[in-house]
Amino acid sequence: MLNSWDDFSVWEKSAKDTIDVKRCYIDLAGDLIAGVLLSQLIYWFLLSDGKSKLRITKEGREWVAKKREDWWEECRITPRQYDRAIEVLKKKRLVVVKIFKFNGSPTIHISLEKDNILYGLNSLMKSPFLTKGENGNSPKGKIHFPQTVNSLITEITTETTTNISLRETLLQRLRRYFPHATLPANVSTQKIDYFLYLIEQNKITPAKVEDPVRYIQSSKLVAPCPFPSFLEREERRKQQEKARQEELAKEREDLERLRKENEKKLLPLIKEFRVQFEKQKKT
Repeated sequence: MLNSWDDFSVWEKSAKDTIDVKRCYIDLAGDLIAGVLLSQLIYWFLLSDGKSKLRITKEGREWVAKKREDWWEECRITPRQYDRAIEVLKKKRLVVVKIFKFNGSPTIHISLEKDNILYGLNSLMKSPFLTKGENGNSPKGKIHFPQTVNSLITEITTETTTNISLRETLLQRLRRYFPHATLPANVSTQKIDYFLYLIEQNKITPAKVEDPVRYIQSSKLVAPCPFPSFLEREERRKQQEKARQEELAKEREDLERLRKENEKKLLPLIKEFRVQFEKQKKT
């Protein structure tokens, strides 16, 4: 029983009924509820005493299996809020969602797109507007919400019909030039991306690269800082293409307007010509 504010203060300090949510997760998701869901998902994927909390591994990934209703008990997200929040995270390619059997029943399984999350967080950390602070990684701790939940970065990518990880995207690009190549281990995705960027800019000739893995691992290959990621460059390219299409559409509108204006001016002249022509025929 809380009989006074002092009683409440003592209870509040000792209560364990709390959730930890880093503000950067909300910024990364660009949405308050989606950020809370992302934070709780990240908790499940973090190691505990050096061991994984997860027991489900499929398709080379770890998965957390939970029903829509389960999130209320963990972080007070209703099923309807979950439906919207998980779509936000899927569109930003921060998670992969699939249905697998769990305890004999079809159940929602969620896996993190770790490379995309790291890219996004690195972009946020470079932002001068990111509020700095430290919070614990376990779900125990105070919940902290930012003054604004607007995303501080562009979406990692636009919505696509497939949901593939960043490393899979890099592997596809690498195999355009080296069909049997594999991604080198213990090498940052930025370094692999920079190698592919140099090829795409015709600064490296693929035919002259005997072993792409060894070339990428070479200390000679150093990406400049800052170096925009492939996803950022692709987003910039799409924005430029969109601007170009809008400019072409405006030009077409101007030409159509000019055609109609000329047609309007010519119609009376054509009618007058026909009248004169008919008169001449009669005479």
